[in-house]
Amino acid sequence: MKRLLLFLTITFLCLNITVGVRESSAQNAAGSTTSQSEDEAKREIQARLDASVEAMKKKDMTARLAGLAPGFTGKLKDGDVVTAKDLERSFEQQHRSIISTSDETRTVIDSIKLNGNEATIHISQRFVRTVPGNDGKPVEVRTSVTHRELWVKTERGWLVKYIEELEQGPTLVGGVEVPQDRAGWKFVKIVWDEGVERAQATFEKARKKDSQVVLFQEATLNNLGYRLIQKGRMKDAIKIFRLNTKAYPQAANTY
Repeated sequence: MKRLLLFLTITFLCLNITVGVRESSAQNAAGSTTSQSEDEAKREIQARLDASVEAMKKKDMTARLAGLAPGFTGKLKDGDVVTAKDLERSFEQQHRSIISTSDETRTVIDSIKLNGNEATIHISQRFVRTVPGNDGKPVEVRTSVTHRELWVKTERGWLVKYIEELEQGPTLVGGVEVPQDRAGWKFVKIVWDEGVERAQATFEKARKKDSQVVLFQEATLNNLGYRLIQKGRMKDAIKIFRLNTKAYPQAANTY
């Protein structure tokens, strides 16, 4: 009886070991398959990103928009939500203002998480271009940014569905770092999230407490006004330009 129990015990232990090995092998195989799938998706998406950079250099609008999925949206650091049409207008402006794009410009995938036909990636982008300076002479501009992006696999391959801007690196113009208006970004975010009236009220309240308070740089609000015009929000743009004039009455650019 003891020998039978011993045999059964040994058999049971062997069965557990066998099952454990099989489960471990299955898990390793599944992990390997997932890893291979992610590697494949990463290669394909990276190829799309590389093609987009090349299209940027050539100022090829069709190729730049080819990687967008239907219903594409994006969210900038200051809260602005952009559509494919907004991107197209932005690209048109880039094509007019940029003299050339450097080979140093690149977009790199830092991480990827695959979920069926969707992939969430984090990317780092460096954008180096030459534009006309204030004096009309060519000047180099360097910027960098990180994104969280959602890509979907379609019949046309991997396409980007959503982009969220996470962080902006320093901006260098002619090798000189341009101070970033982080306080201004917060103010602009109020406009996008809560409306122009709320932003105006925030400005008036702050000015009552401190008449010299600076909530944004002149250029930040001026740029916001033109972005509102691009979106067809002319009345809001006029309110923003007037607010900028109130904040900077001595600046000719606000009139």
